[in-house]
Amino acid sequence: SFISSFIYFHIIFSADSESEEILEPLHIPEVPNKILWLKYTDDKTIWLSMGGYDAGYIYEYLIDQKDDVPYRFQMVNDADDIEISSYIYTYNKEYLIFAMEDGSIRINKVNKDDFRDLSDYWIISMHDNQNGFVPQMCFSYDEQFFFSCGYDGNVFAHKFQPEDYTHPEPATPAFRAKFPAPVKDIDTYSKLSLEDTKIKAENDRILKLANERKAQVRELIKIWKDRYSRIITRNAKLLPSQVIPREQLELDPRLTEYVDKGFNDKLALVKRKLAYDQEKSEILMNKLLKYFTDPLDKHPITVKGINDPNLKLMTVRQRVMPPKFYDLLKIVEQKILAEQDKGRPPERTRPPPPPLPPRVKKTTALEYFLLSLSPSVIEHNLGPKLHRTLVKYRERRLKWDNRSDEVRTYKTIYI
Repeated sequence: SFISSFIYFHIIFSADSESEEILEPLHIPEVPNKILWLKYTDDKTIWLSMGGYDAGYIYEYLIDQKDDVPYRFQMVNDADDIEISSYIYTYNKEYLIFAMEDGSIRINKVNKDDFRDLSDYWIISMHDNQNGFVPQMCFSYDEQFFFSCGYDGNVFAHKFQPEDYTHPEPATPAFRAKFPAPVKDIDTYSKLSLEDTKIKAENDRILKLANERKAQVRELIKIWKDRYSRIITRNAKLLPSQVIPREQLELDPRLTEYVDKGFNDKLALVKRKLAYDQEKSEILMNKLLKYFTDPLDKHPITVKGINDPNLKLMTVRQRVMPPKFYDLLKIVEQKILAEQDKGRPPERTRPPPPPLPPRVKKTTALEYFLLSLSPSVIEHNLGPKLHRTLVKYRERRLKWDNRSDEVRTYKTIYI
């Protein structure tokens, strides 16, 4: 029948036909991708460039659109999954330039009939393809040069001179603004910065409060000191039997001990703080003495003239010889004596000198020309001139006798 024939052909057709392709479900990122830039178009729509998973496309939305699905979308040729970091138009909007994530510059020639047509383009790879994100691009004032700045630390300047392109004439300002007078910079060495000024003001406020508190305490101490002095004066004027001992006027001896202990602790603390500096100074002084003073045998001294300041006399700086010097000097002297003794005949030993004859002490006899005079006359009545002459005569005779004895002794020993 017709129904059975239809079922038969339907089964055969279904067996021969291919199964339908099962499409993958749409992927929606958990974290929305960031919007890199957006711009208004001439068709009163908005172009949107996304990053991350949605990179490589330009999405178009209506201005009053409330639906999440874009009005249109367009894939950028040769830029699949590559973010478009920034864009810039020429002055007459004949060229649209994209800065790509891989550091390349994409120059698109705008189709006058369809501004969405970006098929006419060329690409220049300038920045680093790993860290060449280009956040900003700009033209010179006459569009003769094009500049790009990337995260790789490079700023490139390009000559922008495409064919059949008319550069705009640079606008000349009607008047040139006058620059204000240069402001003198603040000397940071003599003037404080804003932060330092705030810190100084706070420190001054704290110091002022502390000084006011100290002044109040000093005034109170002065009042009690005057009262205590008056009590001591009145106590001293009382009768000896009524005078209160000084120890009883103290409220508590432990207060004095506490004050003395605090003073001693502060003194010990100061000594401990200065102990390092003191020890360091002593070590430095000993090093200086050991290096400059101890090695010197004679210190340099300068003596200047009083009448002539230019006249001066200086001693030589002489260092102390080390013990090795004296050891070497002794060795050198021994070698010199050894060289002198070579080839010299042995010295004959000299016999011991004969014993000297005993020296007979001579008695001084009275001169023959004084025999007729008495000793008192010789001592007191000769007169000064004769007395001096007599003394000289006796000295010469004694000298002559001593020389005669020396000659006799020499002849006895050496002849």
